[in-house]
Amino acid sequence: MAIFETNDGLIEAADPLIRALTRNAEFAAELTAESLNQVIFKESQHAYRLPANFLLELGATLQIGYWELHEISAHIEAGLPSYAHASLQLAERAGKKPTEFTGRDAAPLHKQVLQFWVNNFAWDGLPLLKTDIILGAVDEDQFLELSAVFLWQHRHELQNLLTIGEADNG
Repeated sequence: MAIFETNDGLIEAADPLIRALTRNAEFAAELTAESLNQVIFKESQHAYRLPANFLLELGATLQIGYWELHEISAHIEAGLPSYAHASLQLAERAGKKPTEFTGRDAAPLHKQVLQFWVNNFAWDGLPLLKTDIILGAVDEDQFLELSAVFLWQHRHELQNLLTIGEADNG
């Protein structure tokens, strides 16, 4: 468990969430580094300095592009921009003054994409299956039906488990 101080106060985060956020940040960083290496750094010997918030916004834009490349579009239905729109907005901001990327609120897309990912994706999808997996809403009646079928089909195995559990508890 970790506690983070934010603009909204203290937030407690469980270890699985912290590990998932770390993996997501690493993935966004890999997308960003690969993109920059292909476009800017490929043949250049110069050292570049880019604002951290620009890199966060670029990572968020590229993550949206990754989703769309893999035919995930739920982010658009949730109010996030498409990759085309996000990249256009980022390019417009980059064309303005460097202060576009300074301050606590200078990476709004990054925050939106991260929140959408935490709330809608299987946190272990990428490391386990090498792809993002979006989780959908559950139809409660269908879930209840599937649960009943599973429990009935595996009632003998579950009975053994319950018997063992009862013996361990008392």
